[in-house]
Amino acid sequence: MTKRKTKQREVILEVLTQASRPLTRTELHQETLARLPGIGFATVSRAVNDLLAQQELVHLQYPGQPNRYEIAADIEHPHILCIRCQKIFDLPEGMPELSLPKVKGFKVGGYEVLYFGECTKRKTCPHHPATEAKNS
Repeated sequence: MTKRKTKQREVILEVLTQASRPLTRTELHQETLARLPGIGFATVSRAVNDLLAQQELVHLQYPGQPNRYEIAADIEHPHILCIRCQKIFDLPEGMPELSLPKVKGFKVGGYEVLYFGECTKRKTCPHHPATEAKNS
């Protein structure tokens, strides 16, 4: 079943495209609200669920992290987590080639790659050491 395109869905896709990183539902709601004043969190959540069902978005789940969403990409790609601001960013490269292990009792079908590090740009990371020193 194809859902009709709504202004809300168009804006959500636009926000995710311009963010160029996976966003939580809260971040997505905040950014959408700036463009569509009055839009509720529940409306954004329903639109996200519809876009997931239509496979226009993908859901990222990492242990200890909030769920995030991004536009479905043509190729799988790794992500990097800033350990200071806790934002996850896309890495513009393909997944590293790994040989899948043989695990007794499992049929391993894939893997996910998440690198960790610190943002090096103050503009990207509000918790960059230079920003924290300035605000002290």
